Amino acid sequence: MNVREKGTLESLLTQAAGDLENVTELTVTGELADEDFYVLENLTNIEVLDLSGTKCPSCLNSSFSSLISLRKIVLPACVQELDFGTFMMCSSLSDITMPGVTTIGMYAFYYCTSLTSIVLPTTLASVENPFAGCTALTTITCQALIPFSGSLFGGSGPEEYTMYVPQTSLQLYRNAFGEEGANIVGRPMEISDLMVHDELTLTSTDGLDGVNVDFAPSGVPMALTVDASGSWNMGRLHTTADAHNYENLTDGNWNN
Repeated sequence: MNVREKGTLESLLTQAAGDLENVTELTVTGELADEDFYVLENLTNIEVLDLSGTKCPSCLNSSFSSLISLRKIVLPACVQELDFGTFMMCSSLSDITMPGVTTIGMYAFYYCTSLTSIVLPTTLASVENPFAGCTALTTITCQALIPFSGSLFGGSGPEEYTMYVPQTSLQLYRNAFGEEGANIVGRPMEISDLMVHDELTLTSTDGLDGVNVDFAPSGVPMALTVDASGSWNMGRLHTTADAHNYENLTDGNWNN
C-alpha cells in the first residue's frame, strides 16, 4: 500500500479492508506521519508488517506495544532509535529486521517471549536492557565490529545465550559481555554483512564473486574503492569490479 500523502493511511486501509481488524498482513511504502503510526497501533490482528519502503520518524516510540498477533516486522533504514517499550509485550514477535538502528531503549522488547534469535545491525551503538523478560532469546548475532554499550537483559533474560560476533572483535565482545552469561563465539566476517556509512576499501588478489554490499541511505555521500574481480551488487548499482572507485551522490545514484 503506497501512502502518497502523509496522514492518509487510515483512509487507505479502510477503503481496502473495511475494518482495521481485518488487516493481518501489510506492506507500506511512502512517507508516514505520527498519525499513521497511531493507525498501525490499532491493527490488533496484524501478523506481518513490512515498512522497509517507507520514510518515517527516526525514533519509534511504543506504537507497536501489545500487538500480540505481530509475528514479523521489517523496519526501514531511516529508523535509528527504538524508544521505551516499542515492542513491549508483543508475545508472538519472532522475526524483526532493523537495518539502521543505532539505539535500542529500555524494555523495547520487554517480554517478547517468542523471540528466540535476533540480528543486531552494524549501526547499533547502545542498548538499555531492551530484552528484559525475553527468556527464549538464546541466539544473538552482532554485526558491528565495535561492541555496543549497555546491557541486553538487565538480569532478567535467559540463563545462557550464545552471541555470534565478528571474529576480529571476539575479545572486545568478551570483555563487554562476558559477565552476562553469554557464550561468545567468533564467526568469519562475511562481505555481505558490510554496511558502508562513509568510506570503504576492499582488496582481493584472488577475486571475489557474488558480493553484496549495503550502503546506509539518507543522502550522505559515501565512497567505495574496489580492487577485485567479480560481480558486485551495491545498492542500486550492479557492476563488475576491477580497481574501480564508486561514489554515492546525495541523490542516491552511483558514479563510477
